[in-house]
Amino acid sequence: VEKLTEAYDLNKNFLDSLISRGNVYVDYGNEKGFKNAQRDYEHVLLKNSNNIDAHINLGYLYQMTGRFKLAWEQFTNAIQIQPSKLFI
Repeated sequence: VEKLTEAYDLNKNFLDSLISRGNVYVDYGNEKGFKNAQRDYEHVLLKNSNNIDAHINLGYLYQMTGRFKLAWEQFTNAIQIQPSKLFI
């Protein structure tokens, strides 16, 4: 988390660092980690609303935490942005 934060601080356009940091937070498997991950994914989407990885990861996070309608919305957004993207 520290190194990904440093990477983002060095280049605020390096949104993959926030997505990766969000993924690490999800791996923590606790409520605080989930909140931090959501914050990171949403921050990416504020900077680039067409970032498909942020939509997909936020959708998975919502799914993991039982927020299925919100997950559906994120997956729908991702499909609309890139219909050919395969979801595995």
